[in-house]
Amino acid sequence: MRSIFFVVIAAVLVGCATTRDPIDQLVINLSSSHGLWRRSSPPVIKLPATASTKEVVAKALEGRVASCKILKSRPVLVQGTLPELTYTAALIQTNVGEKIVIFRYDDEAAGWRTWIFDVKPSA
Repeated sequence: MRSIFFVVIAAVLVGCATTRDPIDQLVINLSSSHGLWRRSSPPVIKLPATASTKEVVAKALEGRVASCKILKSRPVLVQGTLPELTYTAALIQTNVGEKIVIFRYDDEAAGWRTWIFDVKPSA
């Protein structure tokens, strides 16, 4: 009887465990960095403001990976920076592991600014 109780409790705990979405985790980390991640000035990707996520990601990863597939993308708000800006985040599967590309069109530079982050395996 006692072992059944522990099996049921273990099953409930495993069923309730959730893994945090990699994009959410990155946004939390970037938000707590007070904008330090933006201090690097990535090169401008010369694509029009109407470029698709696929076009921007492909250009950002050009020469870095042999293959990539967009798993999901969505707008994100990174807090803790002034001004707080909305970016697009794309979770990418590449031949060298998962990456997240954060990007935003920069009107002044007339192109896209992109930052590429490795996805850390969840514990």
